Amino acid sequence: MIVLWRRIRKAVGGIGPTEWALLAIETFAVVAGILIAFELEQWSERREKRAAQAALLDRLVDEAEQSVAFLIEHRDGFDGWRRAARTQLDILINEDRCPPEGDMSFARNLPSLHLPTSAYDEMAGTGGLSILPRARERRAVADYQAARNAFAQQLQFARSLATGYDFGDWDRMGFVYTFDPAKPAGSSYNGRKVHDGDCADETFKGRMASAMYHAEVVHEFRAALAAEAIEMCAVLADAAGRQCRPGDQSLTGDDLDLAAEALEGPAV
Repeated sequence: MIVLWRRIRKAVGGIGPTEWALLAIETFAVVAGILIAFELEQWSERREKRAAQAALLDRLVDEAEQSVAFLIEHRDGFDGWRRAARTQLDILINEDRCPPEGDMSFARNLPSLHLPTSAYDEMAGTGGLSILPRARERRAVADYQAARNAFAQQLQFARSLATGYDFGDWDRMGFVYTFDPAKPAGSSYNGRKVHDGDCADETFKGRMASAMYHAEVVHEFRAALAAEAIEMCAVLADAAGRQCRPGDQSLTGDDLDLAAEALEGPAV
């Protein structure tokens, strides 16, 4: 061991100042090269990650615009349908006579909502909400998903109640319908002549009022889901440097105000 140490000292002692300087420079160059290569690799990975996140964000905006377009159309259609049904229900409940020919099938129509989820599912499977850049976007998506789940639960509850109604009453009053609790279909008033005395039955009126009530509750959940979708679309589009344009159309009226409110305050 002593012999080896003496040999090392002798070899090192033969290296002059110039050689030591060159050795230091070479060592520094090697270390710097390694660090630069590592940093470049990290930069490339971060760049690819940002590009993937930006692409996913764009897809989320596209998906949100599709959902908003569908939900607005669905909401507005059911809202007009509800007003017409309420007018006729008022005649039935408060005037003890059959409503004129019209459409009260709103109280019986409980359709599911088939909304696009492919981009959201991909995000959920590759990191979840943490992929989104700011808390505002994460909160908007979480609120929308919560509203979707709430609507689905309320719809299931309303359908479970609907199975207990005596649909023979509907036939007797001139309604034609088919009903499968798993996939309810609409009904229509066929204009068959009935007597006002038939519509004075309190049990029948109670069933009609109960069906209408639960259908209206489902509609309120549907409208709340549309509102959450609009807010999510506005927030995600803003993060992507875009505007929410469902169906390639600008938001208007209350929907536009709702989107503007969603963008107020710090994004953090």
